[in-house]
Amino acid sequence: MKFPKLFGKKKVEEDFDEDDGIADGGPPTADIEKEPQSPDGDGEGDGDSDDEELADEVFVNGRKSRKSLVLAAAILSIAIGAVAGGALWLLGDNALPGVGNLTHFDPNRIILDIPPRPGQPHEPAGPPKSATDTLNSLAGQTEGPGAGVVVPPVRLTTFSELPLPPASPPLIPAPDVGLVEQSPQGPLPKVSEDGRMAWQVYARPFPAGDRRPRIAVIVTGLGLARDATQGAIQYLPAAVNLAFDPYASDLQDWVAAARRFGHEVLLALPMEATEFPVRDAGPRALVTAIGPGDNLRRLNYLLSRMSGYVGIVTAMGSQFTVEDVQMGPMLDAIGRRGLLYVDSGASRKSVGPAIAKQIGMPRALADMQIDQIPSRAAITKRLTELEDVARKNGAAVALAQPLPVTVERLIAWTASLEGRDVVLAPVSAVTDRQPLP
Repeated sequence: MKFPKLFGKKKVEEDFDEDDGIADGGPPTADIEKEPQSPDGDGEGDGDSDDEELADEVFVNGRKSRKSLVLAAAILSIAIGAVAGGALWLLGDNALPGVGNLTHFDPNRIILDIPPRPGQPHEPAGPPKSATDTLNSLAGQTEGPGAGVVVPPVRLTTFSELPLPPASPPLIPAPDVGLVEQSPQGPLPKVSEDGRMAWQVYARPFPAGDRRPRIAVIVTGLGLARDATQGAIQYLPAAVNLAFDPYASDLQDWVAAARRFGHEVLLALPMEATEFPVRDAGPRALVTAIGPGDNLRRLNYLLSRMSGYVGIVTAMGSQFTVEDVQMGPMLDAIGRRGLLYVDSGASRKSVGPAIAKQIGMPRALADMQIDQIPSRAAITKRLTELEDVARKNGAAVALAQPLPVTVERLIAWTASLEGRDVVLAPVSAVTDRQPLP
């Protein structure tokens, strides 16, 4: 068998010690009986026949070929191990507290366990069993809904070259005890006895007299990946809203950190998608297969995951939000707790905004996702389109992901708004300003 010229003959021979006959890392050759050397130094006995000389030559060359093969295989194994180890170090985030454990590695996906609530059993997700899995989805038909969560790997160092935003005064500490109802599921938001509501008390201040068209940007999916969440909190402009995933752990710590940096906070409310199981909203999601009563119990659990947020933004929900029988009771319960409602726009047929208006609940509707194509040019184009929507309707709302390129574009775009006819505002300052779809 012929091999590429990875090693020349001279190099292989130099790797052997002339004194002890041992190759670098190879076995000793002291036990191999040596043939007597001939006077002419050719290593052949005087009585060797032509056939014996040919056999000796084949034996020697065979030994050299095998040694070359062993050496090449060893170096190749080291190289493969180094590449795999580097990839695992780069993509793996299994040492992050409050995120979950890395249950297995695959070059195309990272699956983390959903951290359980205190006192609840935790069954880690197993390795993938279906080739239909994609990033941000789970194979529900094989692993069951919510068996794990898939998040893109982002390290905090990827944000380090971005400029920090101007310092913003911290928002008031949360939670306000007058806005908290203790329940078996945990602390739930409520309207205080004197009529104060969470969507107003926890809101980021905004000048009511500003007549410019308002744009709200909501970064979703936070809390699952620690470095991405920390980067979003520290580097995004304070007027950007941050929405946290209810399946993450340490949520109250994240809320406190976000508010210290001036960010208004939302809770992402998982709802059933038409694409299930390719897109799985998780084990506590609101789904159409159960009745409103069961969904209300799930809702209370999700709302109890953290405190200090102004309202909810739907996560997925293209199937659930079109069901008025289901959406009506959910929005009524959310509104009665003094929260605002943001529809993610997963379905153009969503009945959420109309129901919210009917019951007098503060509402907003996402007009677009700015980083479906995560490139600088595509995000810049979408932000320009977002400005046009705001000028036309008086207000606009956009969703985004905690990606370094998205954060970088939002920083640059926000800085360019000075002197323009639009303004970045928290979502609490955009409610009820958009026309119904």
